[in-house]
Amino acid sequence: MPFLLRRAALAVGIALCLPVTAALAGPTLTLSAEARSRVPNDEMIVTMAVEREGAQPGQPNDQVNRELADAIDRARKLPGVQARLGQVWTQTVQNSQGRITGYRVRGEVVLESRHFGDLGQLVGALGARLQMAGVGFQVSAQRREEERARLIDQAAAAFRAKAQAAARAFGMNGYELRSVALQDGVGPQPRYQPAPMALADGVRAAAAPMPVEGGDSEIVVGLSGSVELR
Repeated sequence: MPFLLRRAALAVGIALCLPVTAALAGPTLTLSAEARSRVPNDEMIVTMAVEREGAQPGQPNDQVNRELADAIDRARKLPGVQARLGQVWTQTVQNSQGRITGYRVRGEVVLESRHFGDLGQLVGALGARLQMAGVGFQVSAQRREEERARLIDQAAAAFRAKAQAAARAFGMNGYELRSVALQDGVGPQPRYQPAPMALADGVRAAAAPMPVEGGDSEIVVGLSGSVELR
């Protein structure tokens, strides 16, 4: 058979086989599975704030910056405590006629640690000059990734079990994975306490070490995808 005729015959043979191959494809099923767990919050976040007022913004701004710098310096001397500058802003102080009589400067420092007791002691010590603006708890990045890896295995096992059960229900021997997508996240953080009310005349007493109970968070991992039953 001439070469061109052989190629034409081969092309026809392939074309005839394609519908047969497509006909052999099994039904496609969309599935989802998830795994979740509650994990103790192992990281504490505290925001400390300081306010100063003056006739001009320069002086209270310098005072606030010094207080914040001192708080950050003290915090960084404690192992396992991270400190960073938060928000700093200035607003005018007005009398009843709307006339500007001064300026109020407020600044914040954010403290984070996995050592709740040490951070609580620090907050108590800083409470003589700064007020606690808020406290929250969360799962640390390291702990979250460890739990996420464990939950992925659980979700994958649940997904495979669903796929195999579906195959049996439809009289098939098994399945072939076609697509899969991963969704994960952490539930809302459980605790946040607003700032306590300022004491009279702006004087703040040195606070006792704050009691801490971090609670827990829910971590969820989900898998969704499609399988071909065979």
